[in-house]
Amino acid sequence: MSEGAPSTVLLLCSRVQVEGFCLRWLLYTFGDMWVTVTTEAKRAAFCNLCPAAVELWMGSDQLAGVENEVAVLVTLWHAGQQVCKRRKEKKNGLGRGNSPYMT
Repeated sequence: MSEGAPSTVLLLCSRVQVEGFCLRWLLYTFGDMWVTVTTEAKRAAFCNLCPAAVELWMGSDQLAGVENEVAVLVTLWHAGQQVCKRRKEKKNGLGRGNSPYMT
């Protein structure tokens, strides 16, 4: 069926399939926002998601909960991203005043 289709079309189809699978997993794992907010292990797992996964999750209209819970989870995720960024900068020597932008 896909014989002769341009590679970009095949690639797009593969991406859509992967995104669909990822969204189903995200909704299964983090779809009930109250459970995700109140369960430490789920909250920690959510905070370790990559930005693309959080964006995909946020775009779903199948989330169970209220908008405030989305805001809480995204805020916690963002705070976790900032902590990781600071740790990486510190590890690379940028957190000790060694930034090339500091004079």
